[in-house]
Amino acid sequence: MVTIKDVAAMANVSTATVSRAINSPELVSDERREAVQRAIAALNYHPNDIARSLQKSESYVVGVLVPDITNIFTTDVISAIGTELQQHGYAMFLAISNHDPQTEQALVNLMMEKRVAGIIMLGSRRPNEESDRLINNAALSVPIVAIDYTNNCNLYCVRMDETHGIFKAVNYLYKLGHRRIAFINGTTSIVTHYYKNIGYVNAMTKLGLEQYIQPLTVEVSPDYAGGAKGVDLLLRGSVVPTAIVTGGDKMAIGAYYGLFDNGLRLPIDMSLVGFSGSTISGYTTPPMTTIDQKSAYLGTLAANIVIDVCSGSTNVDRNVIIEPELLIRGSCRRIG
Repeated sequence: MVTIKDVAAMANVSTATVSRAINSPELVSDERREAVQRAIAALNYHPNDIARSLQKSESYVVGVLVPDITNIFTTDVISAIGTELQQHGYAMFLAISNHDPQTEQALVNLMMEKRVAGIIMLGSRRPNEESDRLINNAALSVPIVAIDYTNNCNLYCVRMDETHGIFKAVNYLYKLGHRRIAFINGTTSIVTHYYKNIGYVNAMTKLGLEQYIQPLTVEVSPDYAGGAKGVDLLLRGSVVPTAIVTGGDKMAIGAYYGLFDNGLRLPIDMSLVGFSGSTISGYTTPPMTTIDQKSAYLGTLAANIVIDVCSGSTNVDRNVIIEPELLIRGSCRRIG
């Protein structure tokens, strides 16, 4: 953890001068005050964080930063995080970035100013150099858990192997006799959809179905409307699929509607696999075959990592990868 001594060393002043520059700037010369301000900015440290290092106070609030709350997976994760934190005496500070990097930066800064004990960040982030730098520096002060892919060695990572999950879905349909297997996915500029696309391409290539990748891949908004639109695009394309894999249950439910609207029946006319394992996926007609992303388990793991680190544990795994599970239900059938 960066301390007041680090700020003092960089500014070439005493720790007492740092404290005065923050709390009583009128008592410090312009030259020394500016030196302290430059050091704080360079370390991306916040006055309240320095005050915490002086006062040794503790926070029992954990910031939870999500890109949106309309995603089925996200709501299940938030619920699990909240339950686990509450059982250990922590409160949750929930914030929504709406997929906007600048909003994300402002919210991370706000959480640090509010002196949270730790931060949990859900996936579907748009990569952004400034946000990544800010998060990297913040992780020097408090534990930050990403329920997502990350190359940041300062963060803790808890995630599902989404690439392998999509691979399993395609392979399952292949074993049922399908060859024209389509993929309805969100935009690959979003991290989660990028890695899901890798899983689809890897599976189709390994199974010798490379010729279908380009005509049977569509990128849409990751919601109900996107799923329905994806079906329309595929049915009007040069190659019509016999099966569809989606990058999320929400898109899959939209695909149900799109197929029905085009006079097609599941699984008689089309097989379909979702991705999430959301509760609602078991109540569609027919019940949806899907990749179980184990959202509640991921949320509980993330909360426990923050709690363990805050409790002083040094034996915490920084990279936890969960194996996906295929939930076979009634939305797929064998052909051929």
